[in-house]
Amino acid sequence: MAFQNGVQILPANQDALIEEEAWAQLRKFYARSIHVVSWRARGSREGLEFIDPVVESWFGMPEDDWRHPGFWEGRVHPDDRPAFAEFHRGEALEAGLHSRRYRMLTNEGERIWIEEVSCVRPVSADEKLICGMFIDVSREQELTEEVVRISNFERERLGQDLHDDFCQNLAGIACLSRMLEKRLSKDSPGNAEHAAEITNQINEALGRVRSLSHSLSPLQLEDGDLLSCLEKLVRECEKRSGITCKATLDDSIRVESSETRLHLYRLCQEAIQNAVRHGNATRVNVKLAREEGKRCRLVIKDNGRGFPDRPVSSDGLGIRLMKHRCRQFGASLNLRNADRGGAVVECTFTNL
Repeated sequence: MAFQNGVQILPANQDALIEEEAWAQLRKFYARSIHVVSWRARGSREGLEFIDPVVESWFGMPEDDWRHPGFWEGRVHPDDRPAFAEFHRGEALEAGLHSRRYRMLTNEGERIWIEEVSCVRPVSADEKLICGMFIDVSREQELTEEVVRISNFERERLGQDLHDDFCQNLAGIACLSRMLEKRLSKDSPGNAEHAAEITNQINEALGRVRSLSHSLSPLQLEDGDLLSCLEKLVRECEKRSGITCKATLDDSIRVESSETRLHLYRLCQEAIQNAVRHGNATRVNVKLAREEGKRCRLVIKDNGRGFPDRPVSSDGLGIRLMKHRCRQFGASLNLRNADRGGAVVECTFTNL
């Protein structure tokens, strides 16, 4: 072993070994500290060329298993698998940076939320190099789910309070106003007209509050009647905002999952509100249609200003919530601008 000035001199061919060992130690550090696992593939994502051995401590399956075609997809949660397959065989093979969040299952059936980040680079006319990592975002996902759960609870509580308390009070005031109108009709017709106007305005306010309470807490969703709730949402939007709002819904579609029904309804509600408040749209079309097999698609399209050109990181709370809702039931969300102007919100999901 050679030394120079007390420093060990290594053969030139060991430089690559030292570099590889340094990278290996760095990967292990990140894997332990923030739960990140790196991997590499060529051509497709069916089987991995390399994956950090620490993956076995996550999933209970050795790195060699991940080299087998189809193994990766088989570890994805069944509810997320259709959207995962569509992404991995389509968009995820295009050159550039990609990100996707979904659930994966350990060898013992435990659910782990994964943020998959990957970069695709063509190395020749027929070959692609795909480098990526798995990031454990289970804790972040749990916190987001809790925020959404609290949001849903508060919406329903507020809707119920408006219906049971505020609406009843307004109805009582309207009744008193009608009684006053009748008493004044004989002796003071002019004042009776004023009382009648007060009654009309109270009834209008009562109608708006009832509509708001129903949108905050759509009771028909509990009975599985998603289509009626969407139709009512569209009618109320047209009535309140004065824009043209139409729905085309396939009445053969029945969504059995109450959680999925709620997510679809809230997503549609958020998309319509964005079109009216931020897009200055005058027309909104809602369409629910069946695709191949058990795949369905909910599309909300408007003629407004469309989505602004800005980085994904600057998405507003409404868009982030829509993305989160879609992840919750394994749906894919596509947000884009229409060719002739306006925004398109497209949610594709498997209706089991």
